[in-house]
Amino acid sequence: MDTLPLDKILEFEKNLYNKLDTTHKKLNQNIIKKQSLDDEIEL
Repeated sequence: MDTLPLDKILEFEKNLYNKLDTTHKKLNQNIIKKQSLDDEIEL
């Protein structure tokens, strides 16, 4: 049975977490933008 080297697995996980983090930040920015737009509409 072949096993992947640990450093490749760790690198893959790190990249995955970075992508998740970036996506999370963009989602948060969009939520904040929408919130401020909603606030403006209410005024």
